[in-house]
Amino acid sequence: MTSIAAAFSSLSWPGRVGYALAALLAVYMAINTARALIQPEAFAAYLGAPLHDPRDIGFVLVYAFRAAFFAIFVGALVLRGDVGTLRLLALIGLVMPLGDAWLTWRHGGGEAFAIRHLIVAGVLLLTWFLLGLRARTI
Repeated sequence: MTSIAAAFSSLSWPGRVGYALAALLAVYMAINTARALIQPEAFAAYLGAPLHDPRDIGFVLVYAFRAAFFAIFVGALVLRGDVGTLRLLALIGLVMPLGDAWLTWRHGGGEAFAIRHLIVAGVLLLTWFLLGLRARTI
């Protein structure tokens, strides 16, 4: 197990940017967790899948707990300095925003919502790429 400082100092500047993006993604998921739990109806609309019945918040709560898991897991990897696993998770995590974009588009949520999910996918892909440049260059 390495520390944040050790992991960060072993990275090239692009790797440091990727590491910072991973940390920001953990914060983003934590914020989404809170928003989905506090105002599920509003969060469903934010996702591009407004609820037809405000009492039907089940899928939003599923999203909230999924987001909480990833916020905690990514945060733990950042704290441990586990760059290799962060990189792998960024690549595997593409399933979620790509799936969200497809579902939003398929259910008529609007192009802007699908694009927002695709931007999240782009950030994950960029994080994966930058963390791959982790070897310190001279």
